[in-house]
Amino acid sequence: FFFKQKTAYEISLGLVGSEMCIRDSYLDPLEWIISFNLGLVYLSTAQYASAYLHFSASLHLKPDFANTYMYLGITLNKMNNCQNACAAFNKSLELEKDHAAYFNYAIVMYNEEFIDEAKKLFLEGEKLFQELDADAKNSEPELLEQRMALGKALGIPLSQCQLEILSN
Repeated sequence: FFFKQKTAYEISLGLVGSEMCIRDSYLDPLEWIISFNLGLVYLSTAQYASAYLHFSASLHLKPDFANTYMYLGITLNKMNNCQNACAAFNKSLELEKDHAAYFNYAIVMYNEEFIDEAKKLFLEGEKLFQELDADAKNSEPELLEQRMALGKALGIPLSQCQLEILSN
């Protein structure tokens, strides 16, 4: 999941990276990945308008990259634009069925109090998550933690098998 607290040191490291992206964007402004990475930096530092601009620029250059739509959905939700956030998540899932996109979309729906929709999205994400191999499941501890918290908040019990994956 995207929602992660960062220390000042981690943010400063990201800003050094963003300075390089900014420099590189002057060298090659039509490289979509530079705009995407700048969008991530601005999103992680809560500069949502700047994140929106960079994700939009990235989408103009590479409109078939599903993760950009997912992060645009997160950004739009942070800007209190739920309707367009949902459209961005839907486009992301249209391009690629991804458990992280389903889980992030479910968080948005839960926070907007659309609990039934959040449950459906969570279960779809859970199906995809269960298809991953053990290494992929355990590669992102914060994803596992957020997944457990979201399942608990939605009242969806995780099976004993799923709990064993978390303990490894």
